[in-house]
Amino acid sequence: MLAGLAWWRAALALVLVLDIAAGCIANFTPSTNDFYAARPRNRWIFIAIHFHVVIVALLVGTGLGAAVAVWAYTIAAAAVVNLLAGRAAQTFVGGLLLAVGLTGLPLLPGLTPAMAAVSALFMLKVLFSFAVDHYRTVVSSGG
Repeated sequence: MLAGLAWWRAALALVLVLDIAAGCIANFTPSTNDFYAARPRNRWIFIAIHFHVVIVALLVGTGLGAAVAVWAYTIAAAAVVNLLAGRAAQTFVGGLLLAVGLTGLPLLPGLTPAMAAVSALFMLKVLFSFAVDHYRTVVSSGG
């Protein structure tokens, strides 16, 4: 994916991909989870500013339309999941929307295998790893 690119484009794309991958892990930690659970406004801002996948597609010059579709789906799905904060269904809905998104990746025209991998990591990072409050205590209220 990086072959033939200017060194700075390849370097910047690699940094963004590494940020996406590292975020998948970091967002599952109790400390990151608790920080954003205590700051709902910051969680909305974090979701809104994530457009890495589109920048990576621009940098590597492939799959821009697919990347925009992945970004739009991921942000919309993360918003739905975030609206379920404090509800028992949040984890299920997050997992369901992640599964739907991942299933749709092979159907996107122009998505290279490398960009499909980056897109999958992006969805995992923003939609499930971050938007779901994994360490909450939910009082069962039927919802």
